[in-house]
Amino acid sequence: MAFEQDQQSAWARLSLRASHPLRFVFVVCRAFRSNQGLLLAGAIAYYALLSIVPLLILAAIALSHFVGEQLLLDTLANLLEWLIPGSLQRSWPSLQISLLIAP
Repeated sequence: MAFEQDQQSAWARLSLRASHPLRFVFVVCRAFRSNQGLLLAGAIAYYALLSIVPLLILAAIALSHFVGEQLLLDTLANLLEWLIPGSLQRSWPSLQISLLIAP
């Protein structure tokens, strides 16, 4: 009995959303603001960036055991140049020093 009522109310909500799409967008935006959606999205982005950098460093360390050092540095230089054009000329010596991982 309760399942049928839940199913009927779900269909009623769905039909309301389909018949009034602008109202649905307004309700979603209001709920996003009331639940501090921007703060939560910022926290997710912050923690994602905070976890990606150590992951990339660990990947570079792991690859240095299987790939030659110069090939690894050249590949990282090409990827960094593609990601941030023009910044590699300023930071290439410090990048070489920091990425000399293999003994």
